[in-house]
Amino acid sequence: MHDSLKPFAGCSDAASLRCAIQALCTEKGIASRVDIWTLAKSGKRQALCFVRTDPAAHVQQLASMPGLTRIGNEMLFIVDLPSEASPQETALAAERVQ
Repeated sequence: MHDSLKPFAGCSDAASLRCAIQALCTEKGIASRVDIWTLAKSGKRQALCFVRTDPAAHVQQLASMPGLTRIGNEMLFIVDLPSEASPQETALAAERVQ
């Protein structure tokens, strides 16, 4: 994972990821809108995080970050999320706790 994406390493869902991205933008003094799409295939989960800055001139402040792709007026982070446990694994974990 790129160093710039390390703050997102602890994120397990779209809500925690949105908070982490907004905190990063706030740290850089950038107002932004964040849209997140999550994908899951073969047990692998990823989040596509689209960041729109206001004004668009602030895009340059984020554009220099490794792991970020510019698509039109938006920036894209692709973040690997932890795999979801299968229902069977969740039941086994619950049994171990009891």
